[in-house]
Amino acid sequence: MLPLASSDPGQIAVYELSGVLGRGGQGSVYMGKNAAGAQVAVKVLHAQVVDEEMHRRFLREAEAARRVAPFCTARVLDVGVEDGRPYMVSEYIAGPSLERLVKGEGVRFGSGLERLAVATLTALAAIHRAGVVHRDFKPSNVIMGAEGPVVIDFGIARAHDQTATSSIMGTPAFMAPEQFEGRALTGAADLFSWVSTMVFAATGEQAFRGDTMPSLMHAILTTEPDLSGVPAEIRPLLHACLAKNPAQRPTADGLLAQLTGAPSGPQIVPTQAAPPQGVPTQAEPTPAVRPQDVPPQPQPVAGTLRLPPAPGPQVPPWQPPAKVQRSPADVVHLIASVLALALGGLISLTLLGHAVTRMPVLTIITLGAALLFVPAFSLALWRHSVASAICMAMLVPLALVLLFWATALDSGDGLPALLVAVVPGVLMGVMVCVAALALWRLSAAAGVIGAIGGALVALEALALFAVTLSETLPHSVYHSLPVVSAAARVVLAAWIAVTCVVLVVRAFKGSPPKIAA
Repeated sequence: MLPLASSDPGQIAVYELSGVLGRGGQGSVYMGKNAAGAQVAVKVLHAQVVDEEMHRRFLREAEAARRVAPFCTARVLDVGVEDGRPYMVSEYIAGPSLERLVKGEGVRFGSGLERLAVATLTALAAIHRAGVVHRDFKPSNVIMGAEGPVVIDFGIARAHDQTATSSIMGTPAFMAPEQFEGRALTGAADLFSWVSTMVFAATGEQAFRGDTMPSLMHAILTTEPDLSGVPAEIRPLLHACLAKNPAQRPTADGLLAQLTGAPSGPQIVPTQAAPPQGVPTQAEPTPAVRPQDVPPQPQPVAGTLRLPPAPGPQVPPWQPPAKVQRSPADVVHLIASVLALALGGLISLTLLGHAVTRMPVLTIITLGAALLFVPAFSLALWRHSVASAICMAMLVPLALVLLFWATALDSGDGLPALLVAVVPGVLMGVMVCVAALALWRLSAAAGVIGAIGGALVALEALALFAVTLSETLPHSVYHSLPVVSAAARVVLAAWIAVTCVVLVVRAFKGSPPKIAA
């Protein structure tokens, strides 16, 4: 909880405010106390929000929350307007959000994940039975209270019978495809968001990933989800809820029946009396199934998952994800990754050779190959980190300056010629370092290796400048310069090789890129 700012009110109606629980684009949620001294949560629209439609939406939130059973959401206690600002008072649920819990303590697994899935799906089923679509189901809107998970924040909830606007509302990483397309929403959209939330709880990652809004939308609209970290026994059910077509997803009630294993034993046919003797019969009657002949059915243990089919909407059996048709952009990305690997291998070998033999021709080969490698490498990086791709593209003009110094100036050691080599050398080291760190989420090992390599390149250029201009440096500095130079080339060779291999593997798998740091 944050302290109140000078612009925050100290009291709303009869509720005394003591701190800030959260802020959003439309309003703030405060910790407060009612007249009896009980803690409550007070949500107030910002003073600058004067849109009448926004006020009506806020009051609609309170109405929607009141229609939902209180066991699964924070109960609304009061609604009103203070100084022209609508407010809503609800019971305060102590506890961290699911998002904070996963990031702070780790993913949920085993019975803990099962209880979370059943509890939140029960809440979602109750929300839908009240005729409400939540529209923003996500980890930060699930509070892990002392008495179990509670679904909160109906800030963009909408009743089924209300007309939807064309605006896109929700949290992109957990939105259903139809939310991006502006179509009318049903409870199926909440099921899509619920599964995305469960995947985050089980893996700490998003089911669909992208470092920019276009790439994230592309992943949700066209690619298969990454459920590799989800327990195998519930993976088929979750996969069915992530169908692109909302009509193909199960309902919350139907899925809840599947998860909890609603009993569905064989139908019992009542025993019929035998006809009187002498009365002809048309055919031999089919033997009836008597209650004592039916084997006892195992009853599910409360709170556990049971997968045999149950009555209600049936979830289609899980099938391996169909092979994704590659778009032209996917093909270009794959070609760029393969070309970068080929040229990167050549550059890595020449860097290692130069570190051992110190042959000048290898430096020229490396700079020449870099002119072809850098564009391909930048294009392959674009989907994973725009910042990294831009940094690598900046190496082209810097490499041309170094190539001019090595050929036209014949590696001269005069001050002007030396500056032509030193300044681009330092900048190249900085660019490599930034590009590697921007790819931290793609490969942590490659990020560390690249950052070290870039720092060594910049250090080598500065050391060369100092050694050339000064004749009074300690002998250890002169002896360490070849070591730094060789180390820079070895580390850069390793970074290029590792990063190119990772890019090619991801391009062939067609997996969505991880979020860049």
